[in-house]
Amino acid sequence: MTTQDGVTRRLTPDMILVTDPAGPNVIAGIYGGERVEVGEGTTNVLLEAAHWNPINIRRTSVALGLRTESSSRFEKNPDIELTAVAVDRAAQLLGELAGGSAAPGRVDFYPSPVQRRTLPFRISQVTWLTGMPVTYTEAIEALRALGFGVTEHDDQDDNVEVTIPTWRDDIEESADLVEEVARIVGYDRIPSLLPEGPLPAYRPPTWLEREDRVRDILAGAGLTEIISYSLTSRTAMARLLVGGATGDELLLDAPTAAATQADGTQARALTPQSKARAVERRQLEAIAERLPAIQLSNPPSSEQEVLRLTLMAGLLGALRENSKHEDEGLWLFEARSASRWRVRWRKAGSKACAMPIFTISKASLRRSWRASTSAATVLWRRSIRRSTPVAAPRSR
Repeated sequence: MTTQDGVTRRLTPDMILVTDPAGPNVIAGIYGGERVEVGEGTTNVLLEAAHWNPINIRRTSVALGLRTESSSRFEKNPDIELTAVAVDRAAQLLGELAGGSAAPGRVDFYPSPVQRRTLPFRISQVTWLTGMPVTYTEAIEALRALGFGVTEHDDQDDNVEVTIPTWRDDIEESADLVEEVARIVGYDRIPSLLPEGPLPAYRPPTWLEREDRVRDILAGAGLTEIISYSLTSRTAMARLLVGGATGDELLLDAPTAAATQADGTQARALTPQSKARAVERRQLEAIAERLPAIQLSNPPSSEQEVLRLTLMAGLLGALRENSKHEDEGLWLFEARSASRWRVRWRKAGSKACAMPIFTISKASLRRSWRASTSAATVLWRRSIRRSTPVAAPRSR
């Protein structure tokens, strides 16, 4: 279909069109077609007004890349009762401004008129919820000024029946009516009062007390607390499981570059080291696939694709980065949560709230490129949610 801007647009079956026997005329609620454009020789105009599905209009506008004044209005779901008012107003303006004359009558297809909703409302709720004094007459006048219909009952004290206008879809309960009354009467009438009554005593959870105690002990022993990302990669966690014991090359050393020949090309022959790395790589991939980690559907990067199952990956990463700038030794710990698919002490499938503690020390670091590097040592690991008393850190 070619629109009035001269662009031919490809339509799909779910797009709504206004048509006649000759073909499509208008992309409903968005843009008119070139075939029915008004020109200098136009003498007869057929006015058509409708209330379109706002979701369909939005999807069609996005799919076609066509943003118009009409689409922006219909996307917001205007009042359906304004349809007849709009077409009558358009006919009036054509007569006044263009010298036209409107044919009598109109065709109106409205099989299921919208029924106005009603809500029971007690005027005393305004004072009860806001604390501002409002009289019965003030509340009734405020609602009627906003277009609400109010039916009073003589036999009931301050109970009324409020009819909601069709353009106020946001009114769902009596509290919304209280807000409307307060808005018209004036928020400045709400008194400024301090809360009254005794405040409940603060009782910290037992697990929070244990967590604070552990943090105090570790910080007092000279350790530094870190906060790492809760997102990590499967490979980073899989490295902790390869071969049982973690070697220096998995913690601090950079991977060895591939051997090159004299002409600059990489050697094809596999050395024992390259074979070991290939075996390790395949082992890492196999372990990473089996990890029961929660996968993100739209990860920000390959290094942050799953929720962590352990804090060790983040701690080792912090150790690796900080070791480049620190020569006096690193003592790190973290008290955060790790995710599990199933947790016995909570509902299945929820996130574990246990706070495992891992502390890492680095007694000495590389002081020159010739010196050897000692491995990082895991000193202590404990779960705070255990009921046993918390002891001072011990080396294993």
